[in-house]
Amino acid sequence: MLPRRSVPSAVALPLAAAIEGLWLLLGVRWAPPMTRFAVAMMSRSVTMKTNRARAELGYAPVIGVAEGLEQLSAAR
Repeated sequence: MLPRRSVPSAVALPLAAAIEGLWLLLGVRWAPPMTRFAVAMMSRSVTMKTNRARAELGYAPVIGVAEGLEQLSAAR
């Protein structure tokens, strides 16, 4: 299910930086629950090119874009 609330990236980015710093300070070995990278990826429009993965690794998507968008729309 998609979240019903959101946090502006201007708030989430400094919060993620603080969490990363706390994890570093405490020497926690597992990944923090929120990172600056994750905030950046979720707060921007991102287009991923798969050409190299297809050529070098034989990657093929499990479902197509149209079907994925249909499933996402149905999940609401």
